[in-house]
Amino acid sequence: MKLFLKFIVYILLVYKPFADDFIMTVTGIDQFPSFVKVDENTIFMTFNNRAQFTTNTSMFGFGVCEGTVEIINGDQKQNILCTITDSYKNKGYLKAIPASRNKNVGNMIGDRLGSSIASWQWVGGDGPFEELKGVIMTGAYFQMGKNKHGDGNFIWRGKAEGLSAKLIERINNYKRPE
Repeated sequence: MKLFLKFIVYILLVYKPFADDFIMTVTGIDQFPSFVKVDENTIFMTFNNRAQFTTNTSMFGFGVCEGTVEIINGDQKQNILCTITDSYKNKGYLKAIPASRNKNVGNMIGDRLGSSIASWQWVGGDGPFEELKGVIMTGAYFQMGKNKHGDGNFIWRGKAEGLSAKLIERINNYKRPE
């Protein structure tokens, strides 16, 4: 009997049958209007983007992000706020936070940010975004290069693991009040 109970506990902990992941893919254009390279190990920049997003739920939409990024000896710090709007015109807010061990990882390709691993926390919003407040997503950013207008084309894909299946269901079934 003890072996059976241990097996059940193991299944619940490893397979998380009552939990789901929330996956988000963001694509768009970004700019670094102010870019100061102090030396090979010290870079400061301002950042903004315009983007659209999809998720593995019924939620999709568009948004903008603005803020600052600094890279010192490979340690990337960000102070960026994103405002996104879903298809029902609900607004949600995300802020950049350290990915893990209080450190984000980023690299440069010449004079542009090439890729990074970073985390974002939902800090508020209305409609389904209210459900996500406090949830942290970690993902990878890749800047694919500059287009003829000088904007960078980017993709970011991130995930929040282990959300309740009920939360995902509420997001999927959200209808804007008439």
